[in-house]
Amino acid sequence: MESEKTMQKIREVALVEVQNNNAPPELYTCLAIEKGIQLAKKMNADAQVVEAALWLCDSRIGPCLRENRVKDHIVESLEFARTALVTTNASKDFIEKALQVMSEHHSKTHKYVEGEIVANADAYKFLPPIGSLHLLWTEGKRSDSYKKSLDYVYHKIEEKWNVLTIQECKDEMREPYEHLKFVFNTALEKEAKLSFKVN
Repeated sequence: MESEKTMQKIREVALVEVQNNNAPPELYTCLAIEKGIQLAKKMNADAQVVEAALWLCDSRIGPCLRENRVKDHIVESLEFARTALVTTNASKDFIEKALQVMSEHHSKTHKYVEGEIVANADAYKFLPPIGSLHLLWTEGKRSDSYKKSLDYVYHKIEEKWNVLTIQECKDEMREPYEHLKFVFNTALEKEAKLSFKVN
């Protein structure tokens, strides 16, 4: 078990990186960590590994988003996390496990139970309406098209739903997922069928 001082350093290092890159929003991280710690306690997993992985798994998404290289964010976040975790005096075993868990946060296969927890908790960034609507807001500011913003958020909602493997998460998120799917499908269909358009 890592000391509280080490965990606090991990939080600080992650927050500095997030603030420097203006992404990901702290709201997403808080939603994921809250669920991750809850699941870790229920599943007798290492809550510290779960928390560290969720703090750091998207730490480099900001530059990747700005440069249109979102697919690179896992590798770049892992590189950042490896260096950052060494500075926190975390144990070698802890670092290796956290990195393994981070590397699988978009996957349905996991070496450790903590990996499954992190992948499921990561979905809580966008499946609850507070997360998906925040994403629509941020995408709306970044995108040049309403439809592109809707498409992007709808894709994230589908992606995160399809990563869920823990029954509790599926049960808890089924209703929000169905509601969001209906809202986004309706909006996309209406936008596509709009007959009157201003040139």
